[in-house]
Amino acid sequence: MVATAKKSLLRRKNMILDQHKIDRAKKLLGASTETEAITRALDAISDLAQFRTETDAGIATLVGRGGFQDPFVPSPT
Repeated sequence: MVATAKKSLLRRKNMILDQHKIDRAKKLLGASTETEAITRALDAISDLAQFRTETDAGIATLVGRGGFQDPFVPSPT
């Protein structure tokens, strides 16, 4: 959020964005301002990237131990 961010890290930006996407993000994220919506959306995508990295690592570990069977690949007989 802007209030908790360090002032030195904040930068004014001038961008052309789709207003419908901003309005939808505001509604979905419960944000009261466009800046808050964009900040929350950027935080959410960062969290998603970390989640995917951790999930991929977990699946790789599971597959490496032989504990995962892909249902779409026939098992060796």
